[in-house]
Amino acid sequence: MNIEIKRKITDELLKSYKMIFDLQMKNAYRWAIILSIAGVFFMLWGIYDKDNSAVSLDSFSIFVSVYLFYNIYKTRKAYLSIPKKLIENSTENNNEITITILDDLFTYETFERKLHYKWSAFSNYKLVKDILFLFIGDNYLSAFTVHENELTKQELLEFYNFLAKNLSEKK
Repeated sequence: MNIEIKRKITDELLKSYKMIFDLQMKNAYRWAIILSIAGVFFMLWGIYDKDNSAVSLDSFSIFVSVYLFYNIYKTRKAYLSIPKKLIENSTENNNEITITILDDLFTYETFERKLHYKWSAFSNYKLVKDILFLFIGDNYLSAFTVHENELTKQELLEFYNFLAKNLSEKK
């Protein structure tokens, strides 16, 4: 197997990074929303129940949810600055990302760095919205992506067969 993908560094990269971040932070979003709803519930309960036994719970829940939303916002902003900088530098240098997929090696190359990984470094893979994630560990943030539309049907079939033999599919 010898597959080479040349990917222009455009705003599509930023969209991919946003999706990766949202997939990784899915549980944090859920907890922030649950705590917000709980805070509102306890606040309404405190208004309805005149002894105000729920005041501390509503304040705590709302405070923690605001704190979570703020940290998610800061983390997202910092994480998305990476592709923004890459897009900015690429515009100046007119470069692209090259992904090379061989039987024994996965290579990811930009104008700044070249990374080589043996397939044993990858733990599993997952297909989400026509984007194939190749995981190192269990984290979306450290996964490499291959868009299905970047491969021909033959390459895609060959690559999926290779992955099925060598990596497990993430649930």
